[in-house]
Amino acid sequence: GESLFKKKTVSSLLEAHMPATVILALTSISISAFLGTFLGIWAGFKNKKTFDNVGRIVSLFALSFPIFSLAPLLVLIFSIKLNILPVSEWGSFKHIILPTLTLVIPLSSVLMRVSRNKYLEEVNVPWVQVLEAKGLNPYQILLRVTKVCLPTILNVVAIQLSVVLAGTMITETIFD
Repeated sequence: GESLFKKKTVSSLLEAHMPATVILALTSISISAFLGTFLGIWAGFKNKKTFDNVGRIVSLFALSFPIFSLAPLLVLIFSIKLNILPVSEWGSFKHIILPTLTLVIPLSSVLMRVSRNKYLEEVNVPWVQVLEAKGLNPYQILLRVTKVCLPTILNVVAIQLSVVLAGTMITETIFD
């Protein structure tokens, strides 16, 4: 059909904006999946130590900001005050940093919390105690427990894909 506001076909409007949306969504979900999983499992590994406590506080703080309030805050800091990143348009690598950061912060916080909790749940099962009794070092155990945690983490990443697509629309509107 035809757009009532733009007076163009909807398919041409989608075609013009789809590459930016796909790049932003894939970049955000990839970075947040890696960052959130790594930080969460490391926080679980360092349970009740400074890194774990700070990580939980920072992730809770990051989750408390919705995308529509986080984006203007990042613009204020990185574009207006520090003047290091552009606010709008599309073209170079610098233009995708702020929108990606806007999506990565809450998404990686969710993944950090989920992966930390899953790691702590799995580390207390009997087979991990058997590995410790066999004399494996903590990092070898960390790798084995991480493999067990991955299906749960990948499920959360798949669920977050819908959040990313909704967040991408809001983010693209804010960053033009």
